Amino acid sequence: MPEDINNHQSPEGWRWVRLGEICEFVYGTGLPSHARANGKVPVYGSNGVVGYHDECLSKGPTIVIGRKGSIGEIHFSSVPCWPIDTTYYVDTPKSDVDLVWLSYWLRALKLNELNKAAAVPGLNRDDAYALEMPLPPLQEQKRIAVILNEQMGAVERARVAAEVQLEAAKALRAAYLRQGFRGVTPLSVGSARDAAPPGWRWVLLTKIARLESGHTPSRYHPEWWGGSIPWIALPDIRNLDGKVAYETSEYTNEGGIANSSARILPAGTVVLSRTASVGFVTVMGREMATSQDFVNWVCGRDLSPYFLACLLQAARDYVRSLSSGAIHQTVYVPTVKRFEVCLPSGKEQESIVKALSYQITATEQARKGIEEELDAINKLPAALLRRAFSGAL
Repeated sequence: MPEDINNHQSPEGWRWVRLGEICEFVYGTGLPSHARANGKVPVYGSNGVVGYHDECLSKGPTIVIGRKGSIGEIHFSSVPCWPIDTTYYVDTPKSDVDLVWLSYWLRALKLNELNKAAAVPGLNRDDAYALEMPLPPLQEQKRIAVILNEQMGAVERARVAAEVQLEAAKALRAAYLRQGFRGVTPLSVGSARDAAPPGWRWVLLTKIARLESGHTPSRYHPEWWGGSIPWIALPDIRNLDGKVAYETSEYTNEGGIANSSARILPAGTVVLSRTASVGFVTVMGREMATSQDFVNWVCGRDLSPYFLACLLQAARDYVRSLSSGAIHQTVYVPTVKRFEVCLPSGKEQESIVKALSYQITATEQARKGIEEELDAINKLPAALLRRAFSGAL
């Protein structure tokens, strides 16, 4: 059970009991083969409602507990339901226990932490039954359940609102990129492409930027690692996406560069991930090397590296559509060599980069604030449960 609740002095009138003294975990079962039809009865699995059919297994309101899969997940059904065989369920407590109150307390018990099976993960009933909990009188249980229903409902509404705001912030970033590139997908392979806006032109990327690949120095030579040369690898790219890269999680050295196909590339090199995390983009803030999971461009005088980085972000969905592979999606180098970009004048490139930098920075700040708010909201249920079961409500 949660340690902070276990160490708390129970309010007067509450008594300590083992979970097995007040309820029984009943095994869910598979649906009968003759009754696999759509209906009004909810069918519960470890992750919640998985469908509906025409027969009930439980007798009334039911707590459904994940036994396999999402171990320890708690779901409350206010109507009779059919819990399937990845679950336990409780619909008839052994003593005076309010089922709604018990469903909240089971969440506080963190049953997922009881999974000790190595071969076949699952929630053992006897381990759950041994957990101790403070049991208030029935009327107090009902009072706490009403308050928790209200507060948890408010938390859920706040969470949904924050998630809507987060999706809107993400969409706004994409909208700014579309606007910056006049609604055109500014990257193409082959003749099928959008018409260039007035004053823009399509040009083969390798004519205005030098294409470079990356490589990984041998892991069998630890002396080639741990030097002063930043080395961009897949674990870095999600955090570096849309940013200027100055530091990386791993570093190589002159020996690693000399004994591999990796190359030290200059500051301003534009880096695009072409495997696994396809489409993420960064710009080197100083001399660096990359793994073979990236293609890199050293821009010539007619192409701003920051404009190219914005262009690749605006064309991310298109880049991903060019990937293929049975196991890992990859954009292969022969395809990359055929990249054509839609290019305005150098002055307009600078103007677009400046506007997008301002817009995207503001959007990212808003997104970060919403994510922090969402993180705080997601911590509220646990805090509410701690208060409820320490007698603070």
